[in-house]
Amino acid sequence: MKKHKQFKIGILKNEQYGLDNRGTTLVELIVSFALMAIFLASSASVIGTITKMYYQITGETYSKQVGDIVMEKVASLIEGAKYEDGEDNTNPKIDDDINKKFGTSITLFDRTDTKLTIKTDSISAVPPTDPNEPVRQELLVEYAEITGSDSIRRNATTWKFDNDMYNGFSIIDFHLIRGDAFAAGEPDASSLTALAGSYGLNGDLTRYGKNVVLVLMTIDNEKYGEYKFYRFVKMYNVTP
Repeated sequence: MKKHKQFKIGILKNEQYGLDNRGTTLVELIVSFALMAIFLASSASVIGTITKMYYQITGETYSKQVGDIVMEKVASLIEGAKYEDGEDNTNPKIDDDINKKFGTSITLFDRTDTKLTIKTDSISAVPPTDPNEPVRQELLVEYAEITGSDSIRRNATTWKFDNDMYNGFSIIDFHLIRGDAFAAGEPDASSLTALAGSYGLNGDLTRYGKNVVLVLMTIDNEKYGEYKFYRFVKMYNVTP
């Protein structure tokens, strides 16, 4: 009779292979969640910083486009204003007053001898209910009626930019200051200098004469915030 070889099947223990079936302890779970929380917090901080930078750069880009377009329009109309010594009826008037040196509108006769007024007006007919909410405005150019022969006759009309040009911005502050308003002895020189200073103008403003108009404008976007602009406009037909 043949004898069969007997084989012992050994049970391999996990310890022989460095295996551990004890599972995860509470301490290990807490440490894991703590590390995950730190990682997520760091990621959120980085994402928040990048998002803030994106909105800041986008706001500066859009605001500069809007500010430059509006300022260029205003400057192009003011610089060619008609002026004759002693002609109070046709010379530039701030807030429709020949003696006033600062205000929020200017009336003049342009190169084509057309009377016009540059001003801002509220976009909405309903004023804001919150007293801290600025009145949102847009630029208007009001052209007076032209009478005469049929070939040159024109009704009064108001020009304004298309809403899309503003990229969601609106004008919340608009000032026009004649250069000689900063001269020593002028009653409002101090307050006007402070106003100009809020726009970053800290130099000597007394060197400007009545032939220069300082235009100050603040635009605002609910998403991007406020941006300030200024421009000195020289009226070439006005004697200093």
